[in-house]
Order: sequence, then structure tokens, then C-alpha cells
Amino acid sequence: MYTNNILILALPGEQFPLSAVMARNLKESPSVMKKVKVAIPIFGSQVSWRCDCASEILFVEFEDGQVVSRKAVKTEGMNSLQRIRTIAAPGTTMLACGALPAFYRRMIEACGIKVIQVEGMTVNELIERLKG
Repeated sequence: MYTNNILILALPGEQFPLSAVMARNLKESPSVMKKVKVAIPIFGSQVSWRCDCASEILFVEFEDGQVVSRKAVKTEGMNSLQRIRTIAAPGTTMLACGALPAFYRRMIEACGIKVIQVEGMTVNELIERLKG
């Protein structure tokens, strides 16, 4: 795990709490983080293996490490730009997903959203790991 470019590959049993992921650098105090809104592309109960294959995007808001809200948005029938606009909704600070086309990544990062890559996890496992 490293936080400079925010690419985090999740290994079984590994934790990556939001406070560490959202810190801008290793000197910044992780306790500065208060509220985070994470977009999670999902397929069934799994984190979608490809962002552009997700049937919906789940937005989970965390405050002080606790889940305060969850909202799902259907993405079936959306084109690439519509999906990016959905992910970049006001307040979104992070995208946690499987594979991500370079086009998506550039557009999403240009909106100031941090991207973490996760593979082989259920949505609930990811949420628990983010709570850390």
C-alpha cells in the first residue's frame, strides 16, 4: 500500500482504513479526515471487477470511520461520460473499484477524486476494511 498515487491493491486480510488512504502524505495526520464519500461500482454483492461493467454504483458516506449513509444508483444503459459524471457527483472523494480504463481514471482524478483498486471482494468486506 502507498498513498502518494493512491493505488492500493487489497490483499486478503489486509486493512486500509480511510484515514490512511485519504492522508495526502505520510506526514499528514490521518485523524484530520472527518467525512468521506466513496463510490463503489458493484455487480451483485461484489465490487465490480471492471468499473464500466457495474450494474450500479453504491455511494457510501463515512464520518469519523463510521458509515452514515448508503445510496445506490443504477448505471445500466449509461455511456462512459454518464458513468463518470455519476461517480463525480458532488461530495465524492474516492472511487474504490476493480479494473478501471485509463480514460475513466484520468477523468475521475481530474475531478479531484482519489482512486483505489480492489479485487475479489464483496461490497460489505470493502466497507468493513475501509472502516478499519
